[in-house]
Amino acid sequence: MSFLTKCGQVLDIITGGFSLPTEDEIKLQGISTILSGSNVTDKRTLNCILKDAQNVQQAFNAIPEGRTVEIDSFRHGMLTLEKKGGIVQIKEMD
Repeated sequence: MSFLTKCGQVLDIITGGFSLPTEDEIKLQGISTILSGSNVTDKRTLNCILKDAQNVQQAFNAIPEGRTVEIDSFRHGMLTLEKKGGIVQIKEMD
């Protein structure tokens, strides 16, 4: 992980978290649509779906490297997404 990414994570801890601009947050809600087409509730399988979707979904570009964001998925509840190595994955499911 780069030095700037680590600095961003430290700032998130100090300031209470990272939040996306409203327009990028709206784009990320499209992820919920991608996942709602799946009956799977397994986190590993959902991460595979997200990995495939990243090739076509520009919303993932809104998440900076090393940061986490929460989205509300229609079918799978609240998801915490994290970007590592350029790939967005589900960190937690509520």
